[in-house]
Amino acid sequence: MLTIAEAASGQTVDLPVGQVIELRLQENPTTGFRWHFEKRGEPVCKLADDFLERPEGATVPGQGGTHVWRIEGVQPGTCDMALAYTRAWDPGSKPAATFSVRIRVTG
Repeated sequence: MLTIAEAASGQTVDLPVGQVIELRLQENPTTGFRWHFEKRGEPVCKLADDFLERPEGATVPGQGGTHVWRIEGVQPGTCDMALAYTRAWDPGSKPAATFSVRIRVTG
């Protein structure tokens, strides 16, 4: 499984049909900020899994973690994915961070 993180923002990656790519972005929901999809890349890609991974042994209240999405290439084509790190209750504010990636799904 190919894994990408913040450093891949703005890049293009290749993914064979039926394979999964793992996207990992740092997130601390206790601050009110969370990653939200602006573009999901459907129907070429689909979200296969979505969870927050806490550091092993994390016991400090308010400690962040890594948001993990597993994205499957469903059909040949290009999917553009974009996420914004925002507070859901403050929709008019500028994102604290953004992430985008183009996934070329090959058959």
